[in-house]
Amino acid sequence: MIRRLVSSIKNLLASPTGRRFALFSASKAVAALLQIVAFGALARLLGVADFGLFSIAYSVTVVAMSFFEFGLGNRALRLPSDSEPHRTIGTILTTRTATNALVIVLFTTLWPLFTQMSVVSSLCIVIFITGDLFANLLQSILIGIWKERLSVVLLLARRVFNAAGLALLLLLDEKTVEPIAYGVLGITGLLGYVLGAGLVVRSAGRPHNPFHFIRTNLHFMTTSLASNIQQADSLVVGSLGGPYFAGLFGSASRLSAPLNLVTGSIMQSIVPSLAAIDSLPRRAATMKRVMRAATALGVVIVILAVTAPVVVLVLYGQAFADAWPIAAAVIVLAGINAINQPIFAWYYAGTIPRILPVVIASTSLTNLSVLALLAGTGNPFALSAGMVLVGLAGHIWLRLKFTADLRRASEDGQ
Repeated sequence: MIRRLVSSIKNLLASPTGRRFALFSASKAVAALLQIVAFGALARLLGVADFGLFSIAYSVTVVAMSFFEFGLGNRALRLPSDSEPHRTIGTILTTRTATNALVIVLFTTLWPLFTQMSVVSSLCIVIFITGDLFANLLQSILIGIWKERLSVVLLLARRVFNAAGLALLLLLDEKTVEPIAYGVLGITGLLGYVLGAGLVVRSAGRPHNPFHFIRTNLHFMTTSLASNIQQADSLVVGSLGGPYFAGLFGSASRLSAPLNLVTGSIMQSIVPSLAAIDSLPRRAATMKRVMRAATALGVVIVILAVTAPVVVLVLYGQAFADAWPIAAAVIVLAGINAINQPIFAWYYAGTIPRILPVVIASTSLTNLSVLALLAGTGNPFALSAGMVLVGLAGHIWLRLKFTADLRRASEDGQ
């Protein structure tokens, strides 16, 4: 079995899709390490309770953005099959710029009313989060127009600045660095806006009618919104378990962001290539190679869950030691997600079934319900078990449907 997996990976890497996957995987592995360093430094600088508040703010902002995301990132990956890619890029840019401005104003106005956080700190946080999401969207555009190396530059520049800035603050007096830490986050977000726009704006054309564009790509919006519902996890835990438990949960769950950077490279690397393949049997043959490689990656990530106690202690310090069971669950879920990513890519490159966003949303809502039921107990072991069981159930359903659809696609050529 191991020989077959190794052979499949070698065959995949010999193809253009495989080389794209290798580029994205290597760059995102570096970015993941940098983001782990950044979150570890931020948690140490803020402490458990304040990091919990940051995690809740992060969750609130991402959930708010989800309603204005419209699936634009996934839509951008299909630019190779677009008849007017420049106009599509212009539409995506103008739509996201407008919605980001709205979220920034709302968050900066309302968040200080419900917390003791200053307006300046709130502004830095929301600029960091929206700037990061804006840059992620522009990375998808660059990938969609075959400028993969520029997407790597955009990713690593932000991660290096954020990690270096926060790590340097650890050398200063902890009582004076908290406002500066928020400042580093804000500047990182601005870097995402400025650098990202600079790399993409020349490829943008006159935008389509944004309302018509969103309406005709509604299937991307519903699938994306269904997935992003999960981002309310820290908000749910913080509301029912308090800031301290939210800090433990937030520190562990933030590990999913860098891990999913790596697994997300699977989808980003193959959607443009799959979208450019007209023959379903050829597309299916490519998918079989990708699935073997993704399965191998997923297994490796799941095995890494045994390192959770050490990872939490090294990154966050003794104050966060009780978070290790949640961290282990997050790593296992990242491994499952590595196998899910090529399945999502298959549908994003072709036709998205109507049932898919329903199932994704149901899985996300079930997970949030489990978190809500268990957060009040303050028991990280129970919380972790519930998270893994829900994630595994969602994967099993997705895998069964994908296997049936892939079989039908393969038989079309016979």
